[in-house]
Amino acid sequence: MALLAVSSLSKSFGGVTAVNNLSFEVQPGAIFGIIGPNGAGKTSLFNVLTGFIKASGGSVQFRGQEVLGKKPYEIVELGMARSFQLVKPFFGMTALETLLLPSWSPRIQRHGRDRGALERAAEQRLEQIGLAARGALRVDDLNQGELRLLDIARALSTEPDLLFLDEPFSGLGHEHIARLSTLLMQLRDRGVTIVIIEHRLRELMRLVDRVMVINFGSKLAEGNPADIVREPAVIEAYLGSKGKDLAAASS
Repeated sequence: MALLAVSSLSKSFGGVTAVNNLSFEVQPGAIFGIIGPNGAGKTSLFNVLTGFIKASGGSVQFRGQEVLGKKPYEIVELGMARSFQLVKPFFGMTALETLLLPSWSPRIQRHGRDRGALERAAEQRLEQIGLAARGALRVDDLNQGELRLLDIARALSTEPDLLFLDEPFSGLGHEHIARLSTLLMQLRDRGVTIVIIEHRLRELMRLVDRVMVINFGSKLAEGNPADIVREPAVIEAYLGSKGKDLAAASS
């Protein structure tokens, strides 16, 4: 049974269709990639899936339960969490305090952990993403790449079963990309299912089990990475000359 099952999902803004009759499934323990041109509807799709905007039609089921119509905090309680393309930190707070905020959610509170245990868990998150030395700093003093990593750690602090990441590699150097990639594979090995939107295709294709390409809100192709980078329609609509390099790298 699919962990996430999306069926005939649509979202329109006035006369503009951002998500167009989209259907796909994500299996438990998979890393699933979503790619496509700028403006293809990828972030709008995430916003619908996580309750930040209402769908115009269709169905989204998580573990067989319909989630359309639920509020974002209700979706988090079910075990879904996300990072954001445009990071909006809580200015004035430290990095460590930012990661302690999710500990107030009922999903975490029901474990009955004391404050010391919660702080140790937050410190471990900072270590995982390479920000252990930045925990006492106010988020105002972090650079954009560090803020992105902190946003990912914040999502992880809700202990999700399904994690949505919107361009997680954007603004990161090679060292942080490598570290984050390793962390994502470790999360998958521990049973966390991950859905990633990303334009850093070489890095993404090393991670994902399957990838879906969308264009103008519609599914253009879906399959394993090696096949997708050779798909003529995908090359024409999105990859262009990059397709040959990616195909060679996947050989």
